[in-house]
Amino acid sequence: MDIISVSNTLLTKYEKQIERVRKRTFGLQESLVGSDEWKFRRLMTNILVGGTTEICAMGATEELFDDETPPSKPERILKTLTDTGIKWPEKRTGNLIELLKQYPKTPTTREELEKLPGVGRHTASIFMALALNQNEFGVDTHVNRITRRLGFSQLTTSANVIEKLYTSQIKENLGSLSRAFVEFGQKICKFNPSCSGCPFAETCPSAIESKKMTYPDGVYEVLSSDGKKTYSIVVSNGFPHCGCKGFEYRGVCAHVKEQLPVLVRNW
Repeated sequence: MDIISVSNTLLTKYEKQIERVRKRTFGLQESLVGSDEWKFRRLMTNILVGGTTEICAMGATEELFDDETPPSKPERILKTLTDTGIKWPEKRTGNLIELLKQYPKTPTTREELEKLPGVGRHTASIFMALALNQNEFGVDTHVNRITRRLGFSQLTTSANVIEKLYTSQIKENLGSLSRAFVEFGQKICKFNPSCSGCPFAETCPSAIESKKMTYPDGVYEVLSSDGKKTYSIVVSNGFPHCGCKGFEYRGVCAHVKEQLPVLVRNW
């Protein structure tokens, strides 16, 4: 198993979902997909989605334009973002007000995009991939988690993995691949992974390690190495899940490997 074969598997597995994401209408008629108005709404949604769900972000964008096109009242924008569950609504309201000064045009280069408030490298990459059909790959928490669990990256970021993708034959499909990682991270390789439905379970280091550990269902409390923090390990259907960051990234941690067996013996 290598990053290229994994990428090809994900592209095939989520081909239909990727196409649906590319054709999201954001409250517009399907005939307007690809128009300046559509690109603007997609960028607005990309700015709003950080820290919340895609459903909330799309709902906020559609509601704002249902009320007024384009939205112009800061108090109304703030209320809509708050009511739809957008994180940091005050800050995001300011970001949208600046963006709306360009309505309905959107930047077409990374440099121009990243000058906008609320747009960093990841948001720019996703917009360029899905709105402008450019071969850009957005690195987010899903990519970092998946590459660590599969054993491709031991770094705090997946920069080395992404560099390999950009120089491989798969580089022509980076935009779609970026979305495929999101789909896989949302549905299977989640914070609490569903290894039973994973196409890589037989060779994934984290899944193999998890199979070695089967415990009685329950909630077990463990201490951090310095004794200052308590973590809850939840065991469901024999598989443990720890609330620490190590488990989130790798699917296994010292609490599960070392402390949980002792707790189970004394249970």
